[in-house]
Amino acid sequence: MAYVDQNGLIMIDEVEAAEDIKKLNAAKDSLMEALEIINNIASINSTFKGDAANTIDITVTELIKKINGQKAAI
Repeated sequence: MAYVDQNGLIMIDEVEAAEDIKKLNAAKDSLMEALEIINNIASINSTFKGDAANTIDITVTELIKKINGQKAAI
């Protein structure tokens, strides 16, 4: 939580900031695990043909873009 002193300066609680950083790092680690799983699915799917395989390829591409966007935001 941020505090404002009598001069209007914003002060942050270092302990809370450190906890927020831990949470962000944990979220990033989870995204990295999800990305690894998605890449494995894409690898397995590369041997398949047909509409289902094409749909999986499209979905994998979309998920990778979303995960990379979230990682960049973190």
